[in-house]
Order: sequence, then structure tokens, then C-alpha cells
Amino acid sequence: MTQPAGPPRLIEELDWVPVAELRTYHRNPRRGSVPAIRQSLQVNGQYKALVANRGSHTGRPGEVLAGNHTLLAARDLGWSGVYVAWVDVDDDQAARIVAVDNRSADLAEGYDDRLLLELLAGLPDLDGTGYDPGDLDDLVAALEEADTAAGAGVADAADGATDAPPSIFDLGDAYADRATRQVVLTYPIDTFEWMIGQLADLADQYGVESNSDVVAALVVRATGATPPVRDPNAAGPEHGAWAAAPVSESNGQTDSAQDTEQETV
Repeated sequence: MTQPAGPPRLIEELDWVPVAELRTYHRNPRRGSVPAIRQSLQVNGQYKALVANRGSHTGRPGEVLAGNHTLLAARDLGWSGVYVAWVDVDDDQAARIVAVDNRSADLAEGYDDRLLLELLAGLPDLDGTGYDPGDLDDLVAALEEADTAAGAGVADAADGATDAPPSIFDLGDAYADRATRQVVLTYPIDTFEWMIGQLADLADQYGVESNSDVVAALVVRATGATPPVRDPNAAGPEHGAWAAAPVSESNGQTDSAQDTEQETV
């Protein structure tokens, strides 16, 4: 029996490469959000490899064809290297790869907003997702308006439908029952990108992992107030006990913030 042909081999190998040996594509048309990618790298790590060209046919070794903004974000974070899938293609194929890598996302048929809301609402926070609480509020409002206009959601469930997706009201109740809350801060896009960068730098400075912890640390330093601090022995954010942490008189940080890594708020 003839086996179906596999894809033509293009990737030569997967390798860990110093960022100093990589360069961005010389005419990349994409304008990605480096701050959002930087936060994702901090929270999620590098979960997919960059694609870089060896340059035998182009004279530009180490040129990134897919993942240019990930390279920039890794540099911002001070990473020494990243994982790279190597190819060795000519100028025409390099340009095609750059074009389709950017364009394929644009051609997607949008989102199933209800599934997206379920996905995001099920997380303890939005760090590393590319979304902020304002996006979540917009999504809730849009779905609530659509449910009301279509007479869907709760009314369908009340009529005995067993396969109806959870309504926006059900999702709202689930959020209300959670032991965490979100603070929504709205900025113009340029200020937002600046803020994300500053928060990432402060997270490194304070030794914490989330924007929530950075904001809490800033409030402590500004006010000298004693915040509640999650019990490090708690099973998770929805079950954690809270206890008052002493504030250091020398710098206004809680002693536990200095000595232990904090969980995500």
C-alpha cells in the first residue's frame, strides 16, 4: 500500500541560538506588539521556535523569517538565546515565508466570541494572554447585546435545551463566584504599550511574576500600608488564605515580598 507523501523537508534542525547571532528580516512589513509578546514570554516562556534563514543563498545569515517581534522581546528581556528552527532558502522563498506567516493570521474567520470568553474567564488572570480586562469587558458587552437581540442564552436554557452553550449571564455568575477580581485601567495605545514595558521591568526589579503583584508592590511603596498577602501554602488563588504581612520600614516592601516569590493575583 502506497503511503501518502509527507511535506517537503524545509526545516533542517531545531537549535538554541544566541540572540546576538540573529537579525530581524530586512524588510518585515508587520508591526507587532513587542510589549504584549514580552509579557507572554515572561508568563508562558518560549512555546514555539523562531524560523531563521541560514543565509547560504541570500548572504544574510541568521535572518529571522517568522518570529521577528519575539526576537525583539527576548532582547528586551535580556535573554541570551532562543530556540530556532533553521531553514536555508533563497530571497524569493524567504519573502514568501515572511508574507504568509503574517497574512495567514489576517485571513482567519475571526473568533467564536463565546468560546473565547469561556477560555479567558476560566483563567485566574489575563497575564500573558494578550488580553486585558478592558477587552474582557468589551467581549461581555458584545455577547450580552447579541444574546438579548437573539432571545438566546437563559431563555433557551429555561425551555429545556440541554446542548445550549452557557449564556453570558451564566459566565457572569461564574466570574462573580470567583475569589479574584480585576481592576480595569484604560490608556491610549501608545501609553498602554509604554505601561506594559514599565510593568515588565518592575516585575524583574521586584522579583514577581504578574502585573497584579507589581501594582500591589507600588502601592505598598507609595503608602507604607500593610496589604493582605496570599498564604504561600494555599492550594491556589481561589482557595488561598490571606494574612497581613509586615512592612519593611527601610523600603516600604512587605517582608514576604522580599523573601518569597508571590503567586499571581
